[in-house]
Amino acid sequence: MGKKLVSLTQEKDKPATVTFADGSVHTADIIVGADGAYSVVRQTMYEDLKAQNKLPASDAADLPFSVVCVAGYTTPLDPAKFPALKDEQSRFWNVLSRGKPYSWMTITTPNNVMSWSVMHYLRGTTSKTDKDLRRLGWGEEAAEAMSNDLREFPIPGGDGTLTMADVIDATPKNQMTKVMLEEKVFDTWHHGRAVLMGDACHKVHPAGGQGALLGFHDAIALANWINVLPATPSVQELETVFMEYKSERHSYAVDAFNHARNMSNVSGTNLLAAISRFVMRHMPTWLWRMVLAKMSSNRPQVSFLPLVKDIGTVKSAYQSSLHKTQKILREKEAAQSKAAAVPVA
Repeated sequence: MGKKLVSLTQEKDKPATVTFADGSVHTADIIVGADGAYSVVRQTMYEDLKAQNKLPASDAADLPFSVVCVAGYTTPLDPAKFPALKDEQSRFWNVLSRGKPYSWMTITTPNNVMSWSVMHYLRGTTSKTDKDLRRLGWGEEAAEAMSNDLREFPIPGGDGTLTMADVIDATPKNQMTKVMLEEKVFDTWHHGRAVLMGDACHKVHPAGGQGALLGFHDAIALANWINVLPATPSVQELETVFMEYKSERHSYAVDAFNHARNMSNVSGTNLLAAISRFVMRHMPTWLWRMVLAKMSSNRPQVSFLPLVKDIGTVKSAYQSSLHKTQKILREKEAAQSKAAAVPVA
């Protein structure tokens, strides 16, 4: 913890070496890049592949984005001014702006805190490099500057006279941030002893509500395969299980990406957004249930722990990492039992 990775090097038939900003150097058989959308593990891995002319052009391209977001959470608010806070259950609103390329969401919580975010839709799809991003304003000051454009916007959940200014003024600067909502599913998830998971290999729009969930599911599938590896795995053995891991998780990432894109369209201000909202309002219940069923069927489990009983009304989808590694574990257990049963002369 508290370390910042600056480089990753791999040599044939040797453990991988990672160097941190504090000068410390470590070696490992496996490097898992779970370090976010601007993953240093991915960047160094891709530099190596690019030097070998093995990096797909799509992976070499910058992360695209079309939405900038400012988000925060308030200190406890007065329920007399915000009646929705009196409810035992949280409430969620998604509000669209008239005449401005903004939408904003507010969520009330039982502890009288309001979580909020405002999305600014840019014209067209923009792409910036990491170097460009550092020149843009991020952090507390940038969040405050962007929030000044939002102060007059009315908000639901109040007494009818409240605006975003009341919420922003109740949000400490250190509880507010400005972020970019990048969207991309990478094609290359592993190389040698390094493998990616979560936002490092698939960054989806938060409107889909599946970003963190994808990372959790990646971890489960990857852990299943790492668990059955030998104590000192070779690069070939690692690449075999990494391929299995990606083959299971990539299609789910693409589905989540497309779903999030569709949901983000609902909050937009252009013609496509209007069409999306019309379709959503008139979608028959049976079709919406089909969409939800497909999403909820992906319920991976860890193969080396007791399984949770599957009692859902929607049958869980086949999970290759679970069933394949369970078979490997059974075979190992059988071989150990057989070896133990052989009498020693």
